[in-house]
Amino acid sequence: MALADIINRIASDASAESEGELAAASARADELLGAAAATAQAHHERAIEAAARDSASQAATIVSSARLAARDRALSAKRELVTSTLSRVVEAIESLPADAYVRFLAAGVAGSVRAGDSVALAAADSEHMAALQAIVTAEAPDVPLLWDAAPARVSRGVVVTGPRTSVEVTPSSVVDERRDDLELAVATRLFSGKER
Repeated sequence: MALADIINRIASDASAESEGELAAASARADELLGAAAATAQAHHERAIEAAARDSASQAATIVSSARLAARDRALSAKRELVTSTLSRVVEAIESLPADAYVRFLAAGVAGSVRAGDSVALAAADSEHMAALQAIVTAEAPDVPLLWDAAPARVSRGVVVTGPRTSVEVTPSSVVDERRDDLELAVATRLFSGKER
C-alpha cells in the first residue's frame, strides 16, 4: 500500500469518525436543546402559575379591604345616626312641657340627694325653682336641702352638691348615664331586620 492509500484510508476513517461524532454531537445538542426548551417551558408555566396565584391573592386582599372599608363606612353612618337620635332625645327632654320637665328633674334630684345637699338650677331653668322644690319636698320630705339661688354651671337642669360629691341632673347627663342601653334600643329600632 502506498502512502497515498494510507493517507486516503486515514482521511476516510477520520471523516467517518468525525461524521459519527458530529451526528452524535448534533443528536446530543438536539437532546440538550429539547431539555432546555422543556425546562424553560416548565419555568415559564410555574412563573405564570405563581403570577396568577399572586394576582388572585392581591385581588382577594383588595376585595377584602374594600369590604372592610364599606363596612366601616356603614358602621360609621349608623353610629352617627344613633348619636344624632340621642341628641334629639336630649332636645326632646329639654322641650317637654314645663310640668313634665320639672317632674323629670325632680325624679333625678329625689334619687340623688342626701340631707344637707345643695340644689342649684341652671339659669335657663330658674323659673322652675318653686315647682321643683315642691315636688322634691313632697317626694323626699325627710331630706332637708339647701336651695341655692345662684345658677348652676350647666346649660339646663340641676346640680346637686354634697360635701364630697356633685351630681348633674340634666337631660344630657341622664342620656349619657344610660347611653349604652339607649344606643342599643335606638340601634335595634332603627336597624332591626337590616344587615348590620
